[in-house]
Amino acid sequence: MGVIVLVISQFLGWGGIVLLCSLVIKTSKPAMHFFGVGIYTVSWGLFGGGVILAGPKGIHIVRNILKKYLVFLSPRFKGAKKDGNL
Repeated sequence: MGVIVLVISQFLGWGGIVLLCSLVIKTSKPAMHFFGVGIYTVSWGLFGGGVILAGPKGIHIVRNILKKYLVFLSPRFKGAKKDGNL
């Protein structure tokens, strides 16, 4: 359950930022920023709850899931160098 909450919190936070920033640009209503901050805050609350529910093993699973998809989405990422730098 915690793993699902952690993944949902990531998509809610980043998706909410993208969606509401685009609405601010399209509608020219800066008050939408407050809704964006609210959604981002809720996503952090979900993230905290997910960390508690998932525990260390669940956090490791989520890290692997996000690394897999974030590396897939990033065409410039070629992995870590031998000295540990990206």
